[in-house]
This record gives sequence, structure tokens and C-alpha cells, in this order.
Amino acid sequence: MTIGENVHALPEQDLQAKLDDVAELTGSAPPLDGTEVAVPSFSRGGQAQVARPRMEFQPRPQWPGAAVMGWSKLARMDWLPLLSTLAGAAIGIVATLIADRNRWKHEDVKEAVRLRLDIYTQYTTTVKVLGETLRALAEREHPSDGERALALREAFRNSGIATASERMWLIAPQPVVKASNSVFHCLRRICDGYVDGAAVSSPEDRARWEARGKAAAKMRKLMREDLGVGPLTERHSSLLNDDNNPAGQ
Repeated sequence: MTIGENVHALPEQDLQAKLDDVAELTGSAPPLDGTEVAVPSFSRGGQAQVARPRMEFQPRPQWPGAAVMGWSKLARMDWLPLLSTLAGAAIGIVATLIADRNRWKHEDVKEAVRLRLDIYTQYTTTVKVLGETLRALAEREHPSDGERALALREAFRNSGIATASERMWLIAPQPVVKASNSVFHCLRRICDGYVDGAAVSSPEDRARWEARGKAAAKMRKLMREDLGVGPLTERHSSLLNDDNNPAGQ
């Protein structure tokens, strides 16, 4: 029998008694939702006959988060290839940027060295040419001492030594600038000596050329070091050529 079929057919006291009997036999109170339970029926001899309950299989309950975990795992598996691709692309881009930056830095260094080489070459050439010009003008005959002085000062001014010196001040490192400035002042003293009437190859003239030669040698040494060139063994002499021409130093 089912509780749903007989609950209204029995008196209240008899129903309670039946429920108590069922609880005593089964160890739990029968549900009142119509589900078949083992309800004893009593025969005339007093023997209780227990009806076999109807077995119904319910689906196994699942944890509510199981479906969420499944979808999360699936989504994570779908994202892994994309994340791997993005990570590889990012690493490639970073590596390319670093390589380009190093290459640009190397090119900047090479360009700076080429620029200093051009400036140093211009300055040393200007110094040499100016020295030869001053000596040649000093040896030449002039109508007057005033015209001689004017020719010497004009040669110094038009030689380009001022422009070359300014480029040195803007680009070269401090030791090279200091050495080149010493050479500049040596040439200025040579020019002023000729303007004042000093004779070529006189003791004071030779002393000025000697100082100019030492300053130029120091300047070239510092320039080579700045350019990364090895040291140069050089024999310094106040007379570079056998024809007593110190202007070629």
C-alpha cells in the first residue's frame, strides 16, 4: 500500500498507529509524498505481512561546481595554444628590438668616431699648412715691415684655423681640446714673432717651433688614443726635413 492511497481512508488514531508500526519496523518514519514503503498488513492470525516497496533509481547527484570546473578546464585548454603563440611573438619582438638597439648604438659609436677623425684630420692639416705659410711669408721680401705684418696676420686669419679650432671645442674630448689649443697658441706666438721682426731660423724662432712641435706631438698622441689607434713611435725633432724646414712638423 502507499501512504498517499490510504492516509485519508484511515481514522486519525488508526493512521498514527500504522505510522508508529512502520517506524518501529523500518527504523524511520514513512514519507507522506506518495512513495511506496514497506507498510505491514496484518492478517487474521496476527502475522504481519510487509509489502515490498517499489524501487526507483534516482540520478546520482552531482556537485554544482563540477560543470563549472569542466568548462573552466576546457576554456583553459583552449587558451593555452593562443597564450603560447602570443608569448613566442612577444619574445621575438623583444629580441628584435634589443638587437636593433645594439646595432644602432654600434652605428652611433662608429659615426662619432668617423666625425672626430674628420675633425682631427682637418685641424692637423690646417696647422701644418698654416705653419708653412707663415714661414714662407716671413722669408719673403716685403716693401715695408707694415706690409709684412699685414700679410702675416691676414694669412693667419684666412687659414681656417679658427673654424677648425671651434669644431675641436665642440666635438673633441677635453684632453684633445686642451692639446689642440696649445698648438693654436704656439702658432700665434710664431706669427707674432715674425710680425715683430724675428728672422726665420733665429734662436727665438727655433725655440717657438720646438715648442710647437712638442705640442703637436702630444696632440696627435691624444687623438690616436681617442680614435682607438695604437701608440705611434715618433722621433721628435725641431727640424723635420733636411732642408731646415721645421714648419713641416
